[in-house]
Amino acid sequence: MIRKLFITLTALVTVWACATAQQPKFDFPADTRIGIVNYLEGYATHHHFSSLRFDSFSKQIDVDWDIPAYIENRLSNAIKADSRYTVVLIKPANSLKGVNQEPELSGQTLKSKAIRLEKAAYLNTLAEKYDLDGLILVRSFRGPSVIKIDKHPIELAGYGLLTQQLLMSKHAYAYANITVEVFKTRPLVYIGSGKPENRKASLSNISLEGKLKNIPQSEIEKLEPLMKGYAEQAVKNAFEQTSICYRVIAG
Repeated sequence: MIRKLFITLTALVTVWACATAQQPKFDFPADTRIGIVNYLEGYATHHHFSSLRFDSFSKQIDVDWDIPAYIENRLSNAIKADSRYTVVLIKPANSLKGVNQEPELSGQTLKSKAIRLEKAAYLNTLAEKYDLDGLILVRSFRGPSVIKIDKHPIELAGYGLLTQQLLMSKHAYAYANITVEVFKTRPLVYIGSGKPENRKASLSNISLEGKLKNIPQSEIEKLEPLMKGYAEQAVKNAFEQTSICYRVIAG
């Protein structure tokens, strides 16, 4: 009986330890070179879910917010504020078009099957080419949203607007599946990421009159400050999750 109790307690401690394990932390010295690769798309996305199902759709929306440049500038300026770091802006390769379809990697490592070998090989190539000690990858991802239908989260990709029509009621939500992933290089190790916390509250300042597939651009533009706020959150959370920008956060 005592032996069984001991085995059970040991198993529980092991599970708890694994569940609370932290991502590895690294102390980056002076003259650290950090590369930023920005795969975030420049367009927004409008996802619509209808209770009729056949009326649901997903479409790209042209906007002039330039969220990729916005988030890249926030990252670059914050990192440069730490005298240890040199920032290297890298134009992404077109060969990794599927990168924005991958799930968000928070809580995982490069040994996970969720990370494609092609992506790891590409980041290793960049590390060698640009003599990098660290890499930051900015991208969108596909994953469950905070909005649920029959207790099941609606799957979303990118960032922008989610509308929902259930019988006669219409609702609109701003969402951003944006992640800032941080890697140590040589050897390549995933050390953390940051993403925004999407709001569950329906937007009250956007008119949903008429056909939802043709929402006026003037209404879409109301999302800009929310998207920039989400971008700020992604950067801030990435800094807090990794030691790469610790001194920037701590001041």
